[in-house]
Amino acid sequence: MSLQASATASGQRSIAGLTAGRIAALRAMNPWRLSILLALLVTVISLLQDRPQAFQTSELYFLDGDDTMRLQQVRGLLNGEGWFNPVIRSIGDGAGLASHWSRLVDAPIALLILLGRLFMSQAAAEHVALLAWPKLVLVMFLSVLFRELLRERGLQAVGAFSIIIALSSMGFMQFQLLRIDHHNVQIACALLSLVLATSPYGSPKKAMIAGAIGGLGLVIGYEALPIIGIAAGMLALAALWDRARHDIAVCFAGGLALAVSTAFVATVRPQEWLPVPCDTLGLNVVLAASTGSLGLLVAGFVRNNVKAYATALAVTALVAAGMLLRLEPVCAGGPFARFDPAMGELWLRHVREARSLWDIGREMPELCLAIAITILIGCGLQLWAFRRDASPEQLMRLVICLVLTVLGFRYLKMISYAQLFTYACAALAITTLPRLGPSVSPAITKAFAILLMSTTFQTLLTPLVIPESARKEADNKPNLCYLERNFAGLKELPSARILAQQDMGGFLALLSQHHVMAGNYHRLDAEIMRTAAIFRAPVEGAQQMLDDWKIDLVVHCAGRDFYRGVKDPGSLADLLYRETPPAYLTPIPLVEGSQVRAFRVNRN
Repeated sequence: MSLQASATASGQRSIAGLTAGRIAALRAMNPWRLSILLALLVTVISLLQDRPQAFQTSELYFLDGDDTMRLQQVRGLLNGEGWFNPVIRSIGDGAGLASHWSRLVDAPIALLILLGRLFMSQAAAEHVALLAWPKLVLVMFLSVLFRELLRERGLQAVGAFSIIIALSSMGFMQFQLLRIDHHNVQIACALLSLVLATSPYGSPKKAMIAGAIGGLGLVIGYEALPIIGIAAGMLALAALWDRARHDIAVCFAGGLALAVSTAFVATVRPQEWLPVPCDTLGLNVVLAASTGSLGLLVAGFVRNNVKAYATALAVTALVAAGMLLRLEPVCAGGPFARFDPAMGELWLRHVREARSLWDIGREMPELCLAIAITILIGCGLQLWAFRRDASPEQLMRLVICLVLTVLGFRYLKMISYAQLFTYACAALAITTLPRLGPSVSPAITKAFAILLMSTTFQTLLTPLVIPESARKEADNKPNLCYLERNFAGLKELPSARILAQQDMGGFLALLSQHHVMAGNYHRLDAEIMRTAAIFRAPVEGAQQMLDDWKIDLVVHCAGRDFYRGVKDPGSLADLLYRETPPAYLTPIPLVEGSQVRAFRVNRN
């Protein structure tokens, strides 16, 4: 062997030894410390995929009006508004919007702002809090998730999950900078609850923690209610075949009941426990969770009698479902059960998060197809894991993957749930994959599986199956209408009542500091319908309607369709879209180059 070859081989051995030593050192670390360290590392990497402009300026810029509404609710709490029943007074007719969002998300954000005010101005403290909160949620979520992945399959599982998510789209979408509404907390709570509840290393203590985390997520929002309910039911059914699992089912239900009951008492006044709301934590959910927990506890007395135990479980499920629906049967129609049915066509079908992946796929076919393929591959890998180890836990994970896939394909807001859970299951399954052939090592098999789970890789393949005529570029351009600087001119005007496109409502209410009549929120159904009627009315009729509602200013975003392309010829919306406003609207000059158009209403 030549001297050069010998040196090269020696160097390679040294690097391999150093790498092995570092990996050994990581494995020797305290599991929680290692999980937190890895979570911090992945969170830092996620910043590379985030919005750099959030750091480059103190200007507030939100992708979603929900974040603006959350900030207004937090400001109200800091300004002395009551803890119970928050009201956002800057939007809606009358007293404002009676918010259904939990104060449990407001509180930590408000605390971050208060801490920041010790060292900086109010505006700077707000901005820092808006940057920090979603990433703090992400670190907490990943720390617990990585701890479970480490326990089940070690560093390989954590590494596989981290690579998959780093090469994927939308996985961490709800954890972006300035994303403070509630989705990230709900997702984190639901997925941690599901992962812990289906752990092969389950215990009553872990099950109670899983139930409590899931309950906390339901307190904040009902999106994961079907999945948490399925998990509780499957834990109970698992106990039917293995009575040793009964305590796990009881503790999960107990943790769930304890969380929702405690939060209910802490956030709802006793005199407001009835009537039951459909869109936020109500007495029906508290009673259903408590009944289920108590029923499972009682069923434990007959656990050695299969028929009696099965009967007890069935009665418990029926009584819990009855509690959920009997107090307010209309809530069987979902969180929007009480709003005007006409809102479905006018508003809900245009809300992006309520649209299906198929529907969004018409706008972004390559990205949506890639997301769908990776989720389905993840389900396939979980099926492999179940066939390899046909345990109740693997079956539960398979069922949850499939249900989340159906929900994710139907509602865009559930895509992050489906992605993150199937990615976690896929990462665990990938560590058990065998070699593809005698000449292919297991490491190559695993690397190939990770690659297939990446939407980045799939977007390179999807053009092969999508016709050239159907290909479109994903529109990732920021909506310049929602930049804070565009509303500077409005801030200088005396307090006014503003009529605007409904999706601008939250942004205008926060950034212009005026009172906006409508926004994209189902509790503003009367205001949304009245706003639509004005914009769709002929210009003469619209003037009278503006006077009747005492509107001072009309604001819209140039070049953007009203109500997804509905512009009745000769209507107010039609004239504004064509930049030919009627004579009774006087233009108000704003920032040069702004897409926002503002007009003063000349009253009759």
